[in-house]
Amino acid sequence: MEAIILIALLVMVIIFFRRFSNCVYFIAIADIFFRLVEVINEGIVKSINLQIYKFLNYIPSSIPSVFQKYLPVKSLPYKLCFWAYVIIVCVFLGYTIRTFFRKRK
Repeated sequence: MEAIILIALLVMVIIFFRRFSNCVYFIAIADIFFRLVEVINEGIVKSINLQIYKFLNYIPSSIPSVFQKYLPVKSLPYKLCFWAYVIIVCVFLGYTIRTFFRKRK
């Protein structure tokens, strides 16, 4: 289910914005959001409210965890998806560093 939602959102970003940088930013924002929800779920909510904890367990902990859920870890499609993810995160880091140095001038 998570994979279908991510793919649908990515297709919407591609259709509406049509730039590679927007897709990179979308993937990075989605992954940061998933990781933030995981930290909140494990650190804060687990001890406070069991209902919210159960709801937040349906949200994946990261984009690679979605790959791992639907693809065998040692398979070629998993490795291709994972390395594509690593490359996109590196591109995002490059965009972030480039923006940081442009703001300093």
